[in-house]
Amino acid sequence: NTFNTRYISQSLTTSYRYQIEKWNFNGGLAFQLANLKNVQQFPTDSTLEKTFKSILPNASLQYKFSLQRNLRVSYNSSNNAPSADQLQEVINNKNPLLLTTGNPNLKQDWQNNLNLRFTSIDTKKNTAFFALLGGNLAKNYIVNSTFIAPYDTIIAPGILLLQGSQISKPVNSNGYYNLRSFVNYSFPVKKIKSKINLNLSGSINRTPAIINTQLNYANSSNLGLGMAITSNISEKWD
Repeated sequence: NTFNTRYISQSLTTSYRYQIEKWNFNGGLAFQLANLKNVQQFPTDSTLEKTFKSILPNASLQYKFSLQRNLRVSYNSSNNAPSADQLQEVINNKNPLLLTTGNPNLKQDWQNNLNLRFTSIDTKKNTAFFALLGGNLAKNYIVNSTFIAPYDTIIAPGILLLQGSQISKPVNSNGYYNLRSFVNYSFPVKKIKSKINLNLSGSINRTPAIINTQLNYANSSNLGLGMAITSNISEKWD
């Protein structure tokens, strides 16, 4: 197939900043105008053009307990456009048991990110503590919609989907979110002239999917624990 896609976005942003003593606030709005144009010459000749209008807010708030300790909360939003592969309405039958095709009616998604971060450094004791808690929520998230053939089915001229085989195409769906956390603490150990870093991380993820028109959710979680020992034995060795 022969396919060309063009995505151009332009944005106008305004922001407001307020700072007093230990508080620092910054907030703003962006108006984004995006144009998506798809031109397909083969196997069919077609042109599709779309315009997206978005209002994207962002904000951050920081509080400084001291020069070494601060708390920061930030929020931002953004758009992701569908890729060229996702937009091509061409059936790929390279694998006869798992066919794929694109969807020219896809919309761009809307990502919302919220993060909370705390940092504390003790220069006298040479210790540091860092904690992060964040999340992402997406609207019009691009997922796969899969059809599993209950019997041999003709899905396009000259293309047969055998019983039990499947064809999938991308569609927009809601319900995606991701939560993540990370904690790190470092401290010196004078006896071995080293510094120890301990970290703990975790994440929870939910991704929607559609199988034979039924909406499903794939849930996954992850937990991580790490330790690192670093040492400056001499000027030449770390």
